[in-house]
Amino acid sequence: GRAVDISKTEQWGRVVEKECGRCKGVGYSRVPASAAYRAITMLIPNLTQPTWSRTVKPLYDALVVQCHKEESIADNILNAVTR
Repeated sequence: GRAVDISKTEQWGRVVEKECGRCKGVGYSRVPASAAYRAITMLIPNLTQPTWSRTVKPLYDALVVQCHKEESIADNILNAVTR
């Protein structure tokens, strides 16, 4: 839930954070795999549950893990820069 306030950062010459306008400071929760499956079947109606479970869901889970890794790296860099 935090975001950089660009206008105040430029005004004050240092990084200024504010509450995220999108999530209102609570952060985003992970989209359940079942919701992702329903959304994907709207685009690919012949996607079966076994195919989803064996091939697509492992990719979905790997993407979520990668997003968490990238978020952690970005957070570490931001913390290093703003100290």
